[in-house]
Amino acid sequence: MVSKIDLHVLLDGVEIKQHISLSDYSIEHVSAINDEMDTLNVTVKDGDSLGIKGWQDLVIKNGTDTMFGGYTLTRGKKPSANKTKNDYPIGASDYAAYLDKVYVQVQFSNQTDKQMLASIFSGTDELAAYDGSAFVTAIRTFPTATFNLWTVKAVISWLATQAGAYWYVDALLLSQDLGHPYKWRDRMVLGHSERDTEPTMELDYLSSCQ
Repeated sequence: MVSKIDLHVLLDGVEIKQHISLSDYSIEHVSAINDEMDTLNVTVKDGDSLGIKGWQDLVIKNGTDTMFGGYTLTRGKKPSANKTKNDYPIGASDYAAYLDKVYVQVQFSNQTDKQMLASIFSGTDELAAYDGSAFVTAIRTFPTATFNLWTVKAVISWLATQAGAYWYVDALLLSQDLGHPYKWRDRMVLGHSERDTEPTMELDYLSSCQ
């Protein structure tokens, strides 16, 4: 027996599942690691009022289980069944896509891959709120490494290739309770909630032997 899907689709934290019809358009989701990011294709029906554009936060859930979290990267447009409206095919990639937008110019001597990644994440304004160390395993020490205007994604991929590691990005929500400092929630969630929050992500970098 096929279980019923409790579909939720959030665009920048706003529920738009009323614009998704699985009987008309399927949702295509491909999971991957390393350079091959998770990808998702979904078509939004009658989406003229939504203002769909690139680099919006897109989350797909089945009930409370998050199936995908990432950014919209491509957007098409075609007439809907109602010719006065339009449908929007969207192509999205997981949150690792953001790492392709951030460039670094750094040099290291006698540091592990974990030390270098921690330094890059904490020392880069665009990544300072992201966790680039807690789930990173030190696998190899590099006598020297120079990255001259490399994207952070390219740096991670190069280090992983040299160390025989694999990596992926987990999306988390950094929450702030009133009167308390920012802290990691004890469960994984994607996108936004009703609380005073901001989205962030966590880098997982592990030995391929684990």
